[in-house]
Amino acid sequence: MNTIAIVCDAGEAIGFGHWSRCQAIADELNREQHECTLFLRYVGECSITLSASSTLYDWGEPELLQKIADNFDTILIDSYRTDALFYARCAELFHHTFVLDDFNRITYPVDHLINPNPYGPSLDYSNQTGTIHTGAQWVILRPPVLQAHHTFTIRPTLSHITISLGGSDYRHLVPKLLAPLLQTGLTISVMAATTAYSQELISRFDSPNLKIYDFLDAHQTVALIHTSDLFISGGGQTLHELACIGVPTLAITIDDDQIPNIHYYQQNGFLIESLQWDDITLTEKMLASIERSTHQHYRRQHAVIGTDLIDGLGCKRIANLLKGSL
Repeated sequence: MNTIAIVCDAGEAIGFGHWSRCQAIADELNREQHECTLFLRYVGECSITLSASSTLYDWGEPELLQKIADNFDTILIDSYRTDALFYARCAELFHHTFVLDDFNRITYPVDHLINPNPYGPSLDYSNQTGTIHTGAQWVILRPPVLQAHHTFTIRPTLSHITISLGGSDYRHLVPKLLAPLLQTGLTISVMAATTAYSQELISRFDSPNLKIYDFLDAHQTVALIHTSDLFISGGGQTLHELACIGVPTLAITIDDDQIPNIHYYQQNGFLIESLQWDDITLTEKMLASIERSTHQHYRRQHAVIGTDLIDGLGCKRIANLLKGSL
């Protein structure tokens, strides 16, 4: 068959990071004329536009997984909702098994484990039996983001801040941050990700300086980034993209799995500030960071570091690894 299946999760309390990076891999493979289909298990009402190579599919169900195995040789899995028994089943059904892992979540009975994060080499993977591939060279970037590498302009005046705290904002941080941000008089944009959440925010906040967006695709995201002077981000996939483009960034740790990612970028000097979601002084520290960032030189000295941390070829490397299994 010589075909590749990619399965991943997205939706409520999950966000879009798994889907975003898997879609980038699928697009790379299909661009190189290798047959690949992405099967997306979505929690809640789907708010994203799927490409021609993607389909909504509850691949966790045994009989549906079997149907995938009947048509595909190789599988790549990206999910926090699967256990070791699922991976063992995949090892029985498929000729080649790959997993995307971010923090050595479990022991995976697979052929290859890919940790597409720059902090990966600091993790102890001695419990794993498969071949390990990790480090900054494996970071996955969507094509429009990669094309925007080194294109960001640090403007003299800070006038526009964009907030993106994951696809679900399950900590409900955006409302907490918006009130003090709107008092600054700056233009504030929010990537709300879903129509329901954007409508909720619109009903709660009425300001001519506030712009709230539903789900944005990669091209729309890059366009918004280029109009921003400062980004407030979580510590997931978006942080890699901001580093690649060279955007002044303040990061907020939303969950424990984001700690090593944020630590890496802070340790290397890219981040303007690293904050914790449950810090009782979160808003005060955020506003202090914004005040420091009004200086163009301060923003530039941090932002330019990010562009040199990732070469942007991670997606191609993963595609080549998957092709090598065929």
